[in-house]
Amino acid sequence: MISQMYDFYDRPIWSIAQRCSKCYEFGEMDSESITLIEERLNNNGYISKDLLVRYVKYVTRLVNHLRQVRQEEADYCPENPQLEFWISRLTDLARALLEGL
Repeated sequence: MISQMYDFYDRPIWSIAQRCSKCYEFGEMDSESITLIEERLNNNGYISKDLLVRYVKYVTRLVNHLRQVRQEEADYCPENPQLEFWISRLTDLARALLEGL
């Protein structure tokens, strides 16, 4: 289900966030926590509701920041396919996780 939609082994979310200090400094979650959650999502393992909510908040903040970057880059870089791809994928991921709560 979620692991079919998003392959965490291909690109862990924290590795996307690492590329931008603002994304990475959202606090709340460190890369080890995020990796643990993503491994469990890939293997349909148990994740507490509290941890999942924190993860969804983290993903949502990351998406909002990527949208802000897209807006700031619009003047000199009108299209950024990679940025659009991640905004779309992470938005879908957050939506799917919220539906699972």
